[in-house]
Amino acid sequence: VIMLGASIYALFSKQSLMAIMNELPPELTAQISVILALGLIFLIVMSCTTNSSISLEGRHLWIIKSLPIRTEEIFAAKIALNLMILIPAAMLSVLLLALLFSLNIAELLLLLLLCAVTAFFTASFGLIVNLNFPRFDWVSETTVVKQSMACMISIFGGMILSGIIAFISIQVIGSIPVLVYLLILNLFFILLGVICLIYLKKAGIAQFKQL
Repeated sequence: VIMLGASIYALFSKQSLMAIMNELPPELTAQISVILALGLIFLIVMSCTTNSSISLEGRHLWIIKSLPIRTEEIFAAKIALNLMILIPAAMLSVLLLALLFSLNIAELLLLLLLCAVTAFFTASFGLIVNLNFPRFDWVSETTVVKQSMACMISIFGGMILSGIIAFISIQVIGSIPVLVYLLILNLFFILLGVICLIYLKKAGIAQFKQL
């Protein structure tokens, strides 16, 4: 919501934003797609619903476990819900920002892909964290969503990861072509997503059956 709202506001404030951009060093404005990528990564990793999706089942978890569906399908449904919330808003934001900053088609496609792979990693990682730190003794859903260990680990973990990526980006910005760096970011989150998927298919299923 914040991401989409900021994009719409920026589009309607184009003249003011362009005036600010004109005051920035040319070497910085040339990296605008990288800067947008860092902002997208931060906002997406902070928008996780799966970090409490297991805990929210509460005392009724046994009902889901007794249904004639595979554990993989339960995981897929919880991840899909997070993706349905994240990806459309993120991609629409990218389209608006691409229009605003006149990004080329390659930058646009890489940013759209980055939205998808970052969202998948975020949802998968959140589910893994919740499997390791479930909480079923809650009275209010707010306790699970905002105050549980799983949510704190997921949020702070996302902040740390995006901070590390931003720090590295500052060090290498300008020395690596923009498209190459965007491709590297995509490959990095694809790798993280694959690692999370392997974990869920192996250890994750076993953990869920023990809950």
